[in-house]
Amino acid sequence: MARIEKLTPNQEALMGVVRGEWLDFVFKSKQPLDEATTKSSVDFLYRQANLEPPRVIIYDSPMACQLALNNLVNEQLYIPRNGKVRDDVYGKVCREIYDHVYDQARDQLYNKASNQIKDQVYYQVRDQVYGQVHDQICRQINSQTYDQVREQKLKYFAPARCDVLWIAGWLSFYDYFNRLGVINHPALNKYITYARSGVFYSIFRKDFAILCNRPVYIKRDEGHWLHADGAPAILWRDGWSQYYLHGVRVPADYALTPAEKITPKIILAEKNADIQRELIRKVGAERLLLEMGAKDVDEWEDPNTGFKYKLVDMVIGDNIRRRYLYFQHASLAGVFYAKPVPPEATKAFHARAWILSMVEREELNSITIGKEAEIIANLPTMVS
Repeated sequence: MARIEKLTPNQEALMGVVRGEWLDFVFKSKQPLDEATTKSSVDFLYRQANLEPPRVIIYDSPMACQLALNNLVNEQLYIPRNGKVRDDVYGKVCREIYDHVYDQARDQLYNKASNQIKDQVYYQVRDQVYGQVHDQICRQINSQTYDQVREQKLKYFAPARCDVLWIAGWLSFYDYFNRLGVINHPALNKYITYARSGVFYSIFRKDFAILCNRPVYIKRDEGHWLHADGAPAILWRDGWSQYYLHGVRVPADYALTPAEKITPKIILAEKNADIQRELIRKVGAERLLLEMGAKDVDEWEDPNTGFKYKLVDMVIGDNIRRRYLYFQHASLAGVFYAKPVPPEATKAFHARAWILSMVEREELNSITIGKEAEIIANLPTMVS
């Protein structure tokens, strides 16, 4: 096949097809794990690392995988040959996959496609799949699993980074050129088969591999962030659930409780700024201010960004008065914050300066015109 220097219209259209198929497989497919294909594929992965095929054990959530391995170790049903608990082999398997699969497939590709073509496919296929799958999903799943395992004072076993959630971006990139006939690497084809077998999480040990079935569903918002209001954002087959509002992990109660039953007091008491932001978005900023009987104290428009800030007074609980700075999120239209500020703040401008750590609390009662000019001169020109 001649070296590709320019894509035809059909080849350009294929990029969208390949990208869509990989994203649909991760987020929309109802296909459960194919045990026969999975076990055969795991044998292949281990043999790439010159290891004997392991015993394969399948569970229905990442948390179940971690708990099962803790039980196996604690009950000494599995005793490593060197007497140590840690005998993970995922690093070795991953290295061999890169050496025997990616490197060889890359060599085939680099001889048959120009750098311009590779870059075009890289950014339009690999980056978009990687961003949605790894950055927005894989990291969240692993982070929450780690946190909950550590909260139970159990040992956390690092997952193998060979599954579809880790490598969907790269595999979609090579799959595209595979379909064009630019590359045809048997080991790559077997690896794609493993990735499409339905394994969403795994822990590789010397003598056995613990694998996780795909979830029942994954729900996202229009921006592709994990999100479900009134239900888990990810529901695993054994009932383990993960709750998110627009990409922010929240306690189950915050996601499941109807907006009308979430009180402003709960929202304003929330210390995590990201969670508070999503609670305000869920119940509505105007309702929050109205129900708290908020009284406007001052308004200010940032001359650098054009964003408007409102300083308000609210009474919380047993006649406890609090002052908040109310403002819109810089990049998310319709999303607002209500940030607590010291009662000494009498201007929205001063409250904003305090949040930015440009003035100390004890200065709020005595900010001079000169100090205000200094603050304005040093305000950030962009906000995130």
